[in-house]
Amino acid sequence: MTTSGFWKGARKTARIAGTLLGVGVAALVVWCLIPLAPTVAAMRPRPETRYWEMSRGYRIAYSKIPAQVAPDSAPGAPILFLHGGPGGYVHSSVLRTLAPLAREGHDLYFYDQVGSGLSDRLPRPKDYSFLGHVADLEEIVARHVAAGDGKVILIGHSYGGFLAAEYVALHPEHVERLVLSSP
Repeated sequence: MTTSGFWKGARKTARIAGTLLGVGVAALVVWCLIPLAPTVAAMRPRPETRYWEMSRGYRIAYSKIPAQVAPDSAPGAPILFLHGGPGGYVHSSVLRTLAPLAREGHDLYFYDQVGSGLSDRLPRPKDYSFLGHVADLEEIVARHVAAGDGKVILIGHSYGGFLAAEYVALHPEHVERLVLSSP
């Protein structure tokens, strides 16, 4: 075999290898773009799930367990549970665990922070912020739960504990008690 024949064969082999590599890369890209079947069932609203329309244009999902108040007594401060995350949600086991507090005369509110659970998602990831979640809590307390001079009891779990602590620092006059769980 001559030197020129060797180079012709090498170029032909390189073209074939390049073509095969290109086809392989194209196949890999197409395979990566095929959507996966969901592995977890989508969350479904509980029968008691309701939505607050927020001033910034989205909805926040919540569940309420009404207070069971004796005829001769006044209801206690409403209790808001703030879940962990960001990106967590209110699990049914939390509702079952805290439900007995309704027998003590407290309305119980469990809400999914915007972008989590059954609440609306924001258009862009940069639209989410810690202070945005605190502002949502402020609006929920003022407009939906304890309108006027009413006070609330906050139970914050994990990230919800950070939100509750910041809210108390900004608005101590609206909080009767604060409970932190694994803040």
